[in-house]
Amino acid sequence: GVVGDVYCSTTGNVNNTGFSTNSPLPGVQHVLDRYDLGAGDVIYVDTGYYVLTSSVTVGFADMGASGNPLAIVGSTTNANGGTVFDRQDSGSPVVLLSSVDYVTLQNLTLRGGSYGVQLSSAHNNRLENIKAWNNTAGFRGDTASTNYFLRCVAFSNSYGFQGFTVR
Repeated sequence: GVVGDVYCSTTGNVNNTGFSTNSPLPGVQHVLDRYDLGAGDVIYVDTGYYVLTSSVTVGFADMGASGNPLAIVGSTTNANGGTVFDRQDSGSPVVLLSSVDYVTLQNLTLRGGSYGVQLSSAHNNRLENIKAWNNTAGFRGDTASTNYFLRCVAFSNSYGFQGFTVR
Protein backbone atom coordinates (compact mmCIF):
# COMPACT_ATOMS: atom_id res chain seq x y z
CA GLY A 1 0.00 0.00 0.00
CA VAL A 2 0.83 3.63 -0.16
CA VAL A 3 0.52 4.33 3.57
CA GLY A 4 2.70 1.55 5.03
CA ASP A 5 2.75 0.86 8.78
CA VAL A 6 0.43 2.84 11.06
CA TYR A 7 0.31 2.66 14.87
CA CYS A 8 -2.43 3.15 17.43
CA SER A 9 -2.43 3.01 21.21
CA THR A 10 -4.75 3.72 24.12
CA THR A 11 -2.46 6.68 24.84
CA GLY A 12 -2.66 7.90 21.22
CA ASN A 13 -3.90 11.31 20.18
CA VAL A 14 -6.05 12.41 17.23
CA ASN A 15 -3.43 15.08 16.42
CA ASN A 16 -0.72 12.44 15.89
CA THR A 17 0.11 10.97 12.48
CA GLY A 18 0.25 7.31 13.52
CA PHE A 19 3.40 6.78 11.45
CA SER A 20 5.59 5.86 14.44
CA THR A 21 5.24 4.32 17.88
CA ASN A 22 6.02 7.80 19.26
CA SER A 23 3.05 9.33 17.42
CA PRO A 24 0.18 6.80 17.66
CA LEU A 25 -3.45 7.45 16.87
CA PRO A 26 -5.99 6.52 19.58
CA GLY A 27 -7.66 3.63 17.74
CA VAL A 28 -8.08 1.56 14.60
CA GLN A 29 -11.12 3.48 13.35
CA HIS A 30 -9.12 6.73 13.52
CA VAL A 31 -6.56 5.14 11.19
CA LEU A 32 -9.21 3.78 8.80
CA ASP A 33 -11.03 7.13 8.66
CA ARG A 34 -7.87 9.17 8.13
CA TYR A 35 -5.96 7.10 5.58
CA ASP A 36 -6.79 5.25 2.37
CA LEU A 37 -5.26 1.89 3.23
CA GLY A 38 -4.59 -0.94 0.85
CA ALA A 39 -2.52 -4.00 0.00
CA GLY A 40 0.46 -4.45 2.30
CA ASP A 41 -0.51 -1.76 4.81
CA VAL A 42 -0.42 -2.78 8.48
CA ILE A 43 -2.17 -1.21 11.47
CA TYR A 44 -0.32 -2.16 14.66
CA VAL A 45 -2.54 -1.97 17.74
CA ASP A 46 -0.70 -1.67 21.04
CA THR A 47 -1.49 -3.64 24.19
CA GLY A 48 -4.50 -2.12 25.90
CA TYR A 49 -8.21 -2.06 26.60
CA TYR A 50 -10.06 -0.09 23.91
CA VAL A 51 -13.66 0.90 24.68
CA LEU A 52 -15.35 1.39 21.31
CA THR A 53 -18.10 3.96 20.77
CA SER A 54 -18.77 2.48 17.33
CA SER A 55 -17.86 -0.70 15.47
CA VAL A 56 -14.43 -0.93 13.86
CA THR A 57 -15.58 -0.99 10.22
CA VAL A 58 -13.34 -2.03 7.35
CA GLY A 59 -15.06 -1.38 4.04
CA PHE A 60 -14.48 -1.45 0.31
CA ALA A 61 -12.14 1.56 0.35
CA ASP A 62 -9.67 -0.25 2.60
CA MET A 63 -8.71 -3.75 1.53
CA GLY A 64 -5.76 -5.79 0.45
CA ALA A 65 -4.98 -7.98 -2.55
CA SER A 66 -4.28 -11.65 -3.04
CA GLY A 67 -0.99 -12.48 -1.32
CA ASN A 68 -0.74 -8.92 0.05
CA PRO A 69 -3.50 -8.26 2.59
CA LEU A 70 -4.34 -5.21 4.63
CA ALA A 71 -3.56 -6.28 8.21
CA ILE A 72 -4.79 -5.19 11.63
CA VAL A 73 -2.39 -6.70 14.15
CA GLY A 74 -2.84 -6.61 17.91
CA SER A 75 -0.28 -7.14 20.63
CA THR A 76 1.13 -10.53 21.56
CA THR A 77 1.79 -9.36 25.12
CA ASN A 78 -0.89 -11.57 26.65
CA ALA A 79 0.63 -11.34 30.13
CA ASN A 80 -0.52 -7.70 30.12
CA GLY A 81 -3.93 -8.53 28.64
CA GLY A 82 -3.09 -8.22 24.93
CA THR A 83 -5.26 -6.02 22.70
CA VAL A 84 -8.92 -5.94 23.76
CA PHE A 85 -11.73 -4.19 21.88
CA ASP A 86 -14.89 -3.81 24.01
CA ARG A 87 -17.93 -2.60 22.04
CA GLN A 88 -20.24 -2.34 25.09
CA ASP A 89 -23.26 -2.49 22.74
CA SER A 90 -25.01 -5.80 22.10
CA GLY A 91 -26.75 -4.29 19.05
CA SER A 92 -23.55 -3.71 17.02
CA PRO A 93 -20.57 -5.86 16.01
CA VAL A 94 -17.17 -5.23 17.53
CA VAL A 95 -15.50 -5.50 14.09
CA LEU A 96 -17.36 -5.36 10.77
CA LEU A 97 -15.69 -6.46 7.53
CA SER A 98 -18.12 -5.19 4.88
CA SER A 99 -17.70 -5.71 1.12
CA VAL A 100 -14.01 -6.29 1.62
CA ASP A 101 -11.48 -8.90 0.51
CA TYR A 102 -7.99 -9.82 1.70
CA VAL A 103 -8.00 -8.38 5.19
CA THR A 104 -6.12 -10.05 8.05
CA LEU A 105 -7.15 -9.62 11.67
CA GLN A 106 -4.59 -10.96 14.12
CA ASN A 107 -4.04 -11.15 17.91
CA LEU A 108 -7.24 -9.44 19.08
CA THR A 109 -9.76 -10.07 21.85
CA LEU A 110 -13.23 -8.87 20.85
CA ARG A 111 -16.06 -8.55 23.34
CA GLY A 112 -19.31 -6.82 24.18
CA GLY A 113 -20.99 -6.70 20.75
CA SER A 114 -23.64 -8.47 18.74
CA TYR A 115 -20.76 -10.31 17.04
CA GLY A 116 -17.04 -10.33 17.73
CA VAL A 117 -16.49 -10.20 13.96
CA GLN A 118 -19.21 -9.86 11.34
CA LEU A 119 -18.18 -10.64 7.76
CA SER A 120 -20.71 -9.23 5.30
CA SER A 121 -20.01 -9.80 1.59
CA ALA A 122 -16.46 -10.42 2.72
CA HIS A 123 -14.23 -12.98 1.03
CA ASN A 124 -10.66 -14.30 1.27
CA ASN A 125 -10.04 -12.80 4.69
CA ARG A 126 -7.88 -14.32 7.42
CA LEU A 127 -8.63 -14.24 11.13
CA GLU A 128 -5.79 -15.49 13.27
CA ASN A 129 -5.59 -15.77 17.05
CA ILE A 130 -8.90 -13.98 17.58
CA LYS A 131 -10.71 -14.47 20.88
CA ALA A 132 -14.40 -13.53 20.70
CA TRP A 133 -16.27 -13.61 23.99
CA ASN A 134 -19.25 -12.05 25.71
CA ASN A 135 -20.99 -11.33 22.39
CA THR A 136 -24.27 -12.68 21.00
CA ALA A 137 -22.15 -14.70 18.53
CA GLY A 138 -18.38 -14.90 18.30
CA PHE A 139 -18.25 -14.86 14.50
CA ARG A 140 -21.00 -14.14 11.98
CA GLY A 141 -20.94 -14.59 8.19
CA ASP A 142 -23.43 -13.01 5.77
CA THR A 143 -22.65 -13.82 2.12
CA ALA A 144 -19.10 -14.53 3.22
CA SER A 145 -16.95 -17.20 1.60
CA THR A 146 -13.39 -18.50 1.60
CA ASN A 147 -12.52 -16.89 4.91
CA TYR A 148 -9.85 -18.55 7.04
CA PHE A 149 -9.95 -18.95 10.82
CA LEU A 150 -6.68 -19.99 12.47
CA ARG A 151 -6.41 -20.43 16.25
CA CYS A 152 -9.67 -18.52 16.80
CA VAL A 153 -11.80 -19.11 19.88
CA ALA A 154 -15.41 -18.18 20.58
CA PHE A 155 -16.49 -18.59 24.21
CA SER A 156 -19.10 -17.19 26.62
CA ASN A 157 -21.25 -16.13 23.68
CA SER A 158 -24.82 -17.28 22.96
CA TYR A 159 -23.45 -18.79 19.71
CA GLY A 160 -19.91 -19.53 18.48
CA PHE A 161 -20.06 -19.32 14.68
CA GLN A 162 -23.15 -18.32 12.64
CA GLY A 163 -23.61 -18.37 8.86
CA PHE A 164 -20.44 -20.25 7.91
CA THR A 165 -19.91 -23.52 6.08
CA VAL A 166 -16.90 -25.37 7.44
CA ARG A 167 -14.82 -27.32 4.92
